[in-house]
Amino acid sequence: MAFCTNCGSKLDDNSAFCTVCGTAVKNDVVNQPQQSQVVYEEFVPTLGMGRKFAFKEKSLIYSDKEYEYAKLKPITLITAPTFASNGVAQTTSEDGELLTLAFSRKDNARFNSVLSYANEQINAEHGNAKKYKFVLQSPSGSKVEVYSDYLIVYYIKGETTKGSESVNKISKGFGLNGNGLTGKITGGLGKAIDSIGSLGTGINNTFKCGATGDIIMFADLNVNISGDNLIINEYSIPIGQQNFNLAKEIIDYIDNTLKSANEKAEIPPITSEVWEPIVGKIKEFNFYGKSLRIPENLDVFNSYRSKFKEIAQKCLERARSEYDLKINDFISFMEFFPKIYADNLSPIIQKAVDVLVANGNWTVTFDSFYEQHTSEFHLGIDDYNAMTESVNLTVANNQRSVAGVMSHVPTMVGGGFGFKGALKGVAMATTFNAVTQGISNAAIKNARNITPPQQAELYGRIKADILLKRVFLDYWNVYISLVCTLKNSGSDIWWQTRDADQQYKNIFQNLSNPNFPQDKVLDTLIELIVTNPYSPEYYEFAISRFGQSEDITKIKEYFGLTE
Repeated sequence: MAFCTNCGSKLDDNSAFCTVCGTAVKNDVVNQPQQSQVVYEEFVPTLGMGRKFAFKEKSLIYSDKEYEYAKLKPITLITAPTFASNGVAQTTSEDGELLTLAFSRKDNARFNSVLSYANEQINAEHGNAKKYKFVLQSPSGSKVEVYSDYLIVYYIKGETTKGSESVNKISKGFGLNGNGLTGKITGGLGKAIDSIGSLGTGINNTFKCGATGDIIMFADLNVNISGDNLIINEYSIPIGQQNFNLAKEIIDYIDNTLKSANEKAEIPPITSEVWEPIVGKIKEFNFYGKSLRIPENLDVFNSYRSKFKEIAQKCLERARSEYDLKINDFISFMEFFPKIYADNLSPIIQKAVDVLVANGNWTVTFDSFYEQHTSEFHLGIDDYNAMTESVNLTVANNQRSVAGVMSHVPTMVGGGFGFKGALKGVAMATTFNAVTQGISNAAIKNARNITPPQQAELYGRIKADILLKRVFLDYWNVYISLVCTLKNSGSDIWWQTRDADQQYKNIFQNLSNPNFPQDKVLDTLIELIVTNPYSPEYYEFAISRFGQSEDITKIKEYFGLTE
């Protein structure tokens, strides 16, 4: 008997993957001289539907064509197989080709194991390796990803047994004990109704294009094992014996994490602190033999600008850490980004309110200043809203597509099964009519949740580095909201008006004109810098005209322009 080198579980003799953790069994090599890589698993769908496909170490063979994992999107499990239908998964190539992977019920456990491996390879190739602690792939198609302090349930409704249960109840009501011929008839009818219900579930899952994830924080969890099912709040996820130990590990990890969190001291709330009002001082710098004099009110402005830049950088570092820890896909982005953004903006807002109170402005509160600032500076919020609008547009398109599909779903009436099967035909037609109506309602409802491939496409649009740079500007610009409030309250503080800025930009443009008095260039440049010292082009002009000097470097360092 062989054992998995990763988790230690027993392996079947012909297994190419561990059914518990999904680790490939490297010793199981299929010799195919025309192929350069190891073939791990091959699947041939039954019921006359689908194409043959095989998973390799770094690629997927679909029919007679090979696709590298780097050129595929993550594989989405659409529906699990039943005894009446194949299981279905889908992926898309970089050229937009849709690959439908159909697999039989007997291959369900094997497919789910290799599916986990393939998706890990695809995500790694795209630089999107998920940072989960555990992942549990259920035979039903559902999946659970466990992260540091939350989990995501990708729930796919599996086969139904309600038909068999209902028929058994009715049979017992008529005194039928389920033995002999009557047992076979009632059992067959129950399975037939189950197959129709499962077919309806499969069609419903197909409309959804797989499962959309539900994020649940550990603090909101009710998780336990009941029989062969992992119960997570309202979800009942079949795990089978092969995932039993993994499910126990997940529960232990959640319990230990919650216990550790309770033992740790709570994060201190945002509190006010003593802040001494900034008193400006005149600064003087040598500027190519002339004196560049910085007035007190500009020194005050520059002090706030510098101080709040430091605070913003610290808050952004924490935001980045939380972003990297919690955001792994589109669902977690939509769930966590607003909170990360707001939680790390709040300390900066509080600092600004502390400054206002220290300067005698006692009418501005945290909430009013927060609202004032975010109404003017909201680059990060704009990016999130743009993504939300994309979701709305996608949902609208999905709803139009579903409406078109629904118009082609027939309603079955009557028997059509021959005279002997008339009664059975009526029962099945009634059931299918109910399922069809259920599919219609579910499809329209599920269209409000965009599909996993659509989620992946939208998530691919998010460039975290660019997004967080824009978040940093929102954070840093708190100093502008602060200075504006101080200025409006009567404080003597420097402020650049748009009219003055445009006027001096016009003057700067004329400095390069050969008709501009050359003996006035240096004095005019000093006046421009004092008017708006944060324009890099002024310093570039000075260096190009008068040469590089240590004095220029000192001035740029004072104004924070050396980075």
